[in-house]
Amino acid sequence: MIGSGLDLRHLEIFARVVQEGGITQAAKSLGLTQPTVSGHIRSLETEAGAVLLHRGGGRARPTAAGDLLWRYARQICEQKAQAQTELERFLGLHQGDLTIGASTTPATYFLPPFLAAFARAQPAIRVELQVGDSREILDAVDHGKVELGIIGDEVDPERYRATRVAVDRIVLAVGKAHPWFARSTVKLAELGGQTLVIRGEGSATLSTVDQALASAGLKVGRDLKVALRLPTNDAIREAVARGDAAAFLPQCCIAGREQDLKALEVAGLSVERPFTAVQSLSREIGPSARQLLAMLESANGRKQPRVTPPA
Repeated sequence: MIGSGLDLRHLEIFARVVQEGGITQAAKSLGLTQPTVSGHIRSLETEAGAVLLHRGGGRARPTAAGDLLWRYARQICEQKAQAQTELERFLGLHQGDLTIGASTTPATYFLPPFLAAFARAQPAIRVELQVGDSREILDAVDHGKVELGIIGDEVDPERYRATRVAVDRIVLAVGKAHPWFARSTVKLAELGGQTLVIRGEGSATLSTVDQALASAGLKVGRDLKVALRLPTNDAIREAVARGDAAAFLPQCCIAGREQDLKALEVAGLSVERPFTAVQSLSREIGPSARQLLAMLESANGRKQPRVTPPA
C-alpha cells in the first residue's frame, strides 16, 4: 500500500524522464541537475513501493510498474497544464512572456506582420522569437523551450499538434552573370550540371528542394554541383546576385530585387512547402500562444496564403 501518496512534482519529473528516454536528457530539458532528477525518481519509487525504471546504457525505460504509472502520470501532467490554462483564461491574464520559435524563412518573411499586430493587441506581453533551422525549432518544442514553433515543413502528427498556416513557393533564382538571366523558363533536363548555392543540413528549404528534385530523378551533389553552402537564404541571395551560380530560394526572398535576380520557371518542376505551426502533444500552450495561433489561422482562412515579404 502506498503510504504517503504520490507527490505531483515527482510524477512530473518521472513523466519527463520516460518521455525523454533518460535521466540526463530529462535533467537538461527541465533545467535541473542529473542528481536532482535522480533524487526525485528515488523518492517516487519509495512512495510507490516499486522500482519504476530500468537504468543502463544511458537510457531509462519504465518497468512494468513504471509503465502503469507513466500512463496516469502523463494524464495528470496534461490535466494540470489544462487547468492552469483554463484558470488563466477565466481570470483574463494578459501579461507575461511568450516564447516562440521559427525557422529562418518564416521568421524573416512570414511572422513579422503577425508579431507586430499581436504586440499592438497585447502590449503587456513580452514576446521572444528564437530562430534556428527546422530541426532546432522542433527540438525546442520537444524540450519546452518554446510554446509554439513555425517551420517550413510537414511534421509527424503522432509527435506534434500541427496547423498549416501558409504555403511557401520556392523558385530557381539566377543573377545577371548567369547565362539564363534573360530567360523566363528552363527545361528540367537543363538543370543537370548546373552549379548551385544551397543551405546547410537541417534546412527545410533544402529538404523540400531535395525531395522535389528526387521525384524528377535529379540529386544535388550528383547531377547538380554545389558551389557554396551558406547559413541563410539572404546570404544565398546575395551570393547569387553577385555570381554565376543558381539557387533555389523562397520567392518572397527575392521580391524587390528583380533588377539583380531572375526567378525562373522550371518546366515540370513545382516546389512548394507548407508553413506549419507546431505544438507539443504533451503540453498545452498558454492563452498568449493560443491567441497568436488564432491570428495565424484566421489569416490562413479557407485558402492557403502565399508568403509575401513584410512591409
